[in-house]
Amino acid sequence: MAEIHFQAMKLGSYSRLPLNVHVELRRCMEANAKLILKIDQLNQLAFHAHTIGDTDWERNILNEIEEIKAKGEVEHA
Repeated sequence: MAEIHFQAMKLGSYSRLPLNVHVELRRCMEANAKLILKIDQLNQLAFHAHTIGDTDWERNILNEIEEIKAKGEVEHA
């Protein structure tokens, strides 16, 4: 996404980017939104596990978050 941003700045605006780049940018933004949503949901679960004192569950959730961050993508079911 950063590459697309710099390309747009070089051209003077996002509107000057070719259509295929707009499509790619949208795809990247949708994937990023799904990633952020999944991590946020897991963080909420981890907080809940912490609140009720279930350290094993909390640890499992935090490990899952780290795996997702390491891969940089959300598993699609």
